[in-house]
Amino acid sequence: MKTEERDLIAIGGGTGGLVAAAGAAYIGLAPALVEKHALGGDCLWTGCVPSKAIIADAKRMYTLSHDALGTPSSMGSGETLRGHFGAVMKRVLEARATVAHHDDPERFRGMGVDVQFGSAHFIDPRTVEVEGFGRFRSKRIVIATGALPFVPPIPGLSEVGFWTYEDVFDQTELPPRVLVLGGGPIGIEFAQTFSRLGASVTVVEMASSILSKEDPDVSAYMTQVLEDEGIHLLTGVAATAFERAGEGVVARLANGESVTTDLVFVAAGRRPNTKGLDLQRAGVQERDGTVVTDAYLSTTQSGIWAVGDVVGQLQFTHVAEQMAKTALRNAAVPGRSKFDDSNVPWVTYSDPEVAHVGLSEAEATARG
Repeated sequence: MKTEERDLIAIGGGTGGLVAAAGAAYIGLAPALVEKHALGGDCLWTGCVPSKAIIADAKRMYTLSHDALGTPSSMGSGETLRGHFGAVMKRVLEARATVAHHDDPERFRGMGVDVQFGSAHFIDPRTVEVEGFGRFRSKRIVIATGALPFVPPIPGLSEVGFWTYEDVFDQTELPPRVLVLGGGPIGIEFAQTFSRLGASVTVVEMASSILSKEDPDVSAYMTQVLEDEGIHLLTGVAATAFERAGEGVVARLANGESVTTDLVFVAAGRRPNTKGLDLQRAGVQERDGTVVTDAYLSTTQSGIWAVGDVVGQLQFTHVAEQMAKTALRNAAVPGRSKFDDSNVPWVTYSDPEVAHVGLSEAEATARG
């Protein structure tokens, strides 16, 4: 099996890996970038780009189907709106295709990045094997393998079937009733979107409120907005089981109630993607499924850094980008820099949008 030396290996072709590899090439190193499927990561394929496209279309549909006072018009029937779902998804995919060329492998090869596709795993702390290619060796390795949807182990959930943000953009029909499992940013964005595209939506959230990482007054305001749009919010309760009932699905709740739906959309968080990397061979430790790093984004093995969602911190594209810049600086330039996450902005793309930067009021109070 062939083994090739590189100045840096980035594992994962999302934002973190792309920035680390392209940055390495920019400063004169010879990097390799290994990706299992396609360059672009969540942001291009299942996150930023397609989700904001469908949210924008849903807002337009909502505006067109309501008069100036917000009263539904004849166009506002759920069946009529759902009839446009296939066309909406077609426009979403067109928007994604418009952006995709920025992450074309040939563009990065032109920068001097050796792009290889295939599953990667560690042989030792300096060697990465790529399925169908061979092995790369380097004294600098950046793990940027991202995260996947977390599917809670609720009895019956796998049997009844469900959508997540990963596969929703492959769909062409929206069922009449949707149960959204999770009231965080992803859950709320899609709950409002599905509702505006004609579905009857129920959100089930274990926490006492939706958007629980926002200030309570913001959460309360958004609760009222969503309920005014007809979305049914069930907070402080967990789903305990799912089962088929004719053509529909019944969700059993911990309070003894039940909800009948046609589709379950799982938005219960995300888990770092480390399966198959053989991190133990590299001496890289995990904690609760996340790659352990210090303030400099170094793992427990010298010469290996981890960035982006796989670290299990704030899972945003702009955070992954800044982490990659910090890791590259520490890997390739004398001296070290800490990653500073004290001033990170984030947005939930509901309507209205919810945004904040830095500490919440509760976090600030806890720190005195």
